[in-house]
Amino acid sequence: MGRNKPYSIFNLIVGALIMFVNLYWIKENLRIYWLYNTTTDVLLFLPDWALLVSAAFGLLGMTLAVQVIENKMGPLIGLFLELILFVFGVFFETFSIMLG
Repeated sequence: MGRNKPYSIFNLIVGALIMFVNLYWIKENLRIYWLYNTTTDVLLFLPDWALLVSAAFGLLGMTLAVQVIENKMGPLIGLFLELILFVFGVFFETFSIMLG
């Protein structure tokens, strides 16, 4: 059925890089969400739903990283999809500030 290919070092490095970026993205969005709800400090005027959706984008990126590490997706395709996801997430956060 499935081919068991050995993990390549390049896939592991790229997958770890994608995973690190998405973990940081999730951490920062949840930290800002926590700050909004527990303190009076307002850094940006992002609505709560936008922060949670951005954290969900990070979870999507984590699945990309796992697929790259497990050789189910090529590392360059994974990086390209991560770049698209990151650009979409930045545009989403920017436009959600405008929507309020």
